[in-house]
Amino acid sequence: MLLPLPLPASAERLPGHAVLGPDPVLHADEAALPAASLLADYLSDVFGTAPSISTTNGQIRLRIAPLPHAPGNPEAYSLEVSETRVELVGAAPAGLLHAVQALRQLLPPELLGPRERGVGDVALPRLPCVRILDAPRLGWRGLLLDVARNFTPVPGVLRLLDLMALHRLNVLQLHLTDDQGWRLESRTYPRLTEVGGCRPAAPANPTDPRDRATGPVQEGWYTRDEIRTIVEYAARRGITVVPEIDVPGHVQAALAAYPHLGNDPDAQPPLGVWTRWGINTRLLNAQPSTIEFFTDVLDEVIELFPAPYVHIGGDECPPDEWHASAAARSRARELGLDDPAQLQSWIMSRLANHLSARGRRPIGWDEITASPIPQDTVVMSWHEREIAEDAAERGFDVVLAPAQQTYFDLHQAAEGEPRGQRGVLTLAESYAFDPFAGRFGRDLAHRLLGAQCQLWTEYIPTRQHLDYMAFPRVAAFAERAWGSQDDYPGFAERLKPHLERLSALGVAYREPTPTDLEPGRREVPTPAEVPTTVG
Repeated sequence: MLLPLPLPASAERLPGHAVLGPDPVLHADEAALPAASLLADYLSDVFGTAPSISTTNGQIRLRIAPLPHAPGNPEAYSLEVSETRVELVGAAPAGLLHAVQALRQLLPPELLGPRERGVGDVALPRLPCVRILDAPRLGWRGLLLDVARNFTPVPGVLRLLDLMALHRLNVLQLHLTDDQGWRLESRTYPRLTEVGGCRPAAPANPTDPRDRATGPVQEGWYTRDEIRTIVEYAARRGITVVPEIDVPGHVQAALAAYPHLGNDPDAQPPLGVWTRWGINTRLLNAQPSTIEFFTDVLDEVIELFPAPYVHIGGDECPPDEWHASAAARSRARELGLDDPAQLQSWIMSRLANHLSARGRRPIGWDEITASPIPQDTVVMSWHEREIAEDAAERGFDVVLAPAQQTYFDLHQAAEGEPRGQRGVLTLAESYAFDPFAGRFGRDLAHRLLGAQCQLWTEYIPTRQHLDYMAFPRVAAFAERAWGSQDDYPGFAERLKPHLERLSALGVAYREPTPTDLEPGRREVPTPAEVPTTVG
C-alpha cells in the first residue's frame, strides 16, 4: 500500500480504487475554500487545468469539522478515498492543508510535478481506497534555512516551502543575518544591505576541507515586497515564517555597514563583510544607541513578519573583544556588571523585553538562558539534551535542534561526500532522533514546543547542493517530528516510493546507500564533487 510520509497514525486499506476525473469538481464550504484552492493548483499539474470549485457538490469534498481521534488538535485530519468519492476533513484549516498533502502523496508519484503533454494527453489518476486518521504530536516542526552565508533567491525559498508542506513541516526559520551577509532590506538603515549584503570574493581551495575562505563574490538580499511574497506563499501552505536577527555576535556584516555599533569603530583598515567561515570575535557594543538601532530593526521585522515569534540569536559569543576594549570594560562597570562577558546578557534581555512588550515571543539559541530573559522566551536548544531539559525545568518552552542529529550541513557518510562541516550524520542517525526521549516524554512534555532541522549554508552554495544535503534527511526528520511510530527499516522501505515523488518534483536528493545504516564516524571525510544527476 502506498502510504503518505510522514507515516499516519492510522491507515486502513479499503477495497478498490478511485479514478479522478476527467473533470473533477472540488466541493468546499467557505472555511475550506483556501485548502480547496491550493489543491486545485496542485491538480492542475495532473489535468492540465485547475479543477473547478463548487460549494454544493463535487467528487472531492473538503470541509472543517471536529475529529474525535485527536480532540483539540488543530492539525488533525482525516482522508477517506472510496470508489465514488474523496473526502478530506480538517479539525481546523491547518489540518485540512495536511489532508491535501496526504492526498497528493496517494497520487502516482510521476503525476506530482509539472509534465509536458500533447493535446489530450491527460492520464486519469487511480487512487487506492483508504481511510486515514492522523495528527502530529508536536506543534512546531521546523526547518532553518541559512540565507546569510549563501543567499537563496525568492524562487528557491518558495520551492523549499512547497517541499516543506509536502512533508508537513510548518515553520521556516530564515537566518537572515550573520558575519558574512545581511539579507533583509531596512528602510531606516539602508547600508545594512547596500554594504552588508555584498561579500567580496575570498577564493577557497575546494580540495581542502579545512579551508575556511568563503569563495566567490556573494550579493543579495530580500526587499520588503519579496518578504511579503514569501510570507504569503508560506501561509497559504500552513507554514509560519520566523525571522532571525542574530546578535550580539555574528554581526560583522552589520559592523561593516555601521562601524559605530562595534567596539572598534575606528579600526584600520575598516571592517568589511567577513570572508571567513567559523566563529568570529567581533561583537556589538552595549551602548544605548546600539540597543536603539536594533530595536528599530526589530520593529521593521515585526511589521514584515506576522509570526508570533522573532529569533534574536545569542549563540557563539566569545567575550574576548569586550575584555580587550577599555570602553566595553567601562560600560560593564557603569552597568554594575562584574565581568564584561555579562554584556551579552544585558543586550539580550533588552531586546527580548522589547519584543515581549510588542506582543512577540522572543526566541534564542540555548546560550540565551544565561540572560535574565522574559519567561515567554522560547529556548532553541542546539547543545546537549540536558541543557534543553534544564531550560524546560526553569519554565521555558523549548524547541529541540540538537547539532549532532538535526544539522544537515554535516556529511552524510565518512567518505566521498561534498565539502561540509566536520562530522557525519547519516540518514539512519537522522531517523534515530527522538524528540520525546528523556524527560520530554514524561514530566517535561508540556514544555516541548517542537523540533527543528537546520540547513546552514557555509558549504552549500547552490540549489542542487542544498537538495543533496537536505533530502532525504528532511524526510526522516519530518517523520520523527510528526511523531510517527515506526523503525528505520520500515521507514527505509516506505522511502523508496517517496524518492520517486521527489524525483518527479525535480529534487536532486542523495541516493541512500547501505552504509547509511552504519554509525557516523566523526572525522572529516574526503571531499568530492556534488552529483550532477537527480537522485
